[in-house]
Amino acid sequence: MIAVFVGPDAAMVRDATRRLAAERDPSGDSTTTFDGRTTTFGDVLTSAASAGFFGSGRVVIVQDLLARFGKAGSAGSKESADWGGLFAAIPPENTLILADASLASVPAAVKKNLPQDARVETGAPPRGEALVQWLANVAKAAGSRLDPETARLLAAKLYPQTWANQPNNPAFDRPPDLDTLRNEVEKLALAAHPDPITRDHISALIAAGDDDRIFRFIEAASAGRLKEAIV
Repeated sequence: MIAVFVGPDAAMVRDATRRLAAERDPSGDSTTTFDGRTTTFGDVLTSAASAGFFGSGRVVIVQDLLARFGKAGSAGSKESADWGGLFAAIPPENTLILADASLASVPAAVKKNLPQDARVETGAPPRGEALVQWLANVAKAAGSRLDPETARLLAAKLYPQTWANQPNNPAFDRPPDLDTLRNEVEKLALAAHPDPITRDHISALIAAGDDDRIFRFIEAASAGRLKEAIV
């Protein structure tokens, strides 16, 4: 099995990797993790093609290899990336997980060689009401409560322009970071304990995020929405 997990959200990539690894190797005894920024392509291939311990399939997790070798013979590397050879060498009982939160999509050189049954997931964070529900779930897991209105206030304070919707121009996007949001909710839950998280807690403890009004102006003006741009 081959799985590719890309960002932009690091928490989603990390959680997807952890879930699949636990599913394929519950004990963790046959799981190997590589740092793709330093390992060689050959080492990854050798490990992923090798039989697992005790005759079981093995799980090979490689972090950040896609960005480094997204293009064969990428700049600064003397080693070529034979993606087709790597994917063809993996026996059915083994699992190769390529995880890279620094990328928002799978590089063309990788996608071209992926087998049809490969699992590909993009870690786009939730926005709008889905993000509000996610924040409430995090608060509950932290032993607190966060009502929808207060969750919207928190999201809007940290990501004022992008928490609800993705901008039309990706260059202006600052997607919600789930690790940051989780840390902030857990901090608020501790401060509020044993009471629910309130607007007062957010006002006192959360610094406002960047309100990139200039980007909103440029986007609206370039699209001809002059009334919106002037405001």
